[in-house]
Amino acid sequence: MSVRGKLSGTELTAALRGVALLTLDVDGVLTDGGLYYAEDGSELRRFNVKDGMGIKRLRAVGVEVAILTASTTPAIHRRAERLGLAHCYLGATDKLAVLEALAGDLGIGLARIAHMGDDLNDLPILTRVGCPLTVADAVPEVVDAACFVTRRGGGQGAVREVCDLTVAARRSAMVAPMKGDPLSWPMPLAAASYLPRRPDTVSVIWRASSASAFEPVKAVSMARAIGSSSLRSFGAGFCQLA
Repeated sequence: MSVRGKLSGTELTAALRGVALLTLDVDGVLTDGGLYYAEDGSELRRFNVKDGMGIKRLRAVGVEVAILTASTTPAIHRRAERLGLAHCYLGATDKLAVLEALAGDLGIGLARIAHMGDDLNDLPILTRVGCPLTVADAVPEVVDAACFVTRRGGGQGAVREVCDLTVAARRSAMVAPMKGDPLSWPMPLAAASYLPRRPDTVSVIWRASSASAFEPVKAVSMARAIGSSSLRSFGAGFCQLA
């Protein structure tokens, strides 16, 4: 068992490897839970830029990210837009219902969803998803429900911690060689280190696929444009994310 969670390192890696969607609470997870009020009565929140970078890295390897919060502050939506998140739900008083609808729209089962929350209103989700996560300063009931507790507190890089662990888990799941036409591979194409023979090919394929994690056609087209020899190398040596 790990010191800060219910799973060993190997078990946590396996759990995060299968995550297709990460949903995040805002207050106490993406922020430190503090609310700042301006003279006009508007609410202000402090977000962590390292969390933002972690979210972008996570999406680059094919994991969708969504925000679920009971708050209705417009600044949260602007933060989601800045991060390129298409799914941001404000005023979500019934988070589980919102999540179930989103999961249905995306075709993702609850078993492949990770949720990161810190307070009692997150418990209905945490007890249903496959990978319940929380932060170091969460309330005790949430800590008990989580399979992993970050070392950092909300707004202090906790989300980055989870994102980095998930990225590492997915990259560790790469297998080679893949057989058949790469166009038929269902998961995102990534991981430059698995094409040592053609580093120039690696960089082109990575740039082609990183903008949107589900663009194997574009990546393969770039490989073909470089030449048939690099395509054979690509098809024989590249890896698929599990």
